Amino acid sequence: LHLLSRRQRQMCIRDRGSMPSNLKKKYYVKRIIAMPGQTIDLVDGKVYVDGEMLDEPYYDGLTTSIDPTVEYPITVDDDCVFVMGDNRTRSKDSRSSELGQVPFKAILGKSQVRIWPLSDIGLTK
Repeated sequence: LHLLSRRQRQMCIRDRGSMPSNLKKKYYVKRIIAMPGQTIDLVDGKVYVDGEMLDEPYYDGLTTSIDPTVEYPITVDDDCVFVMGDNRTRSKDSRSSELGQVPFKAILGKSQVRIWPLSDIGLTK
């Protein structure tokens, strides 16, 4: 996973005994925002990784904290990734203590096809 470019990748995650019990047997498709050792910050509705603002052409809204118990900046733990959904206002992702950082062992693979919305159906980039 360290060979990923700075461009975010979509991946599918599922509990493999490493996620909270209330999330077991659920699948999520999220974007990898940061890798182990990288630092995430949310400033004025923008996402920063290691001090650089992310270019997110797939998202035109503001990215804010969704959990008052999660403080920024955050450094990603070893063997984990920090993920966010594209529907940021309703996404359960690493900004929430309920999901948190995702262990590598919970990653199933890379998303290959988008099926929703129907107007955007096709292969993922």
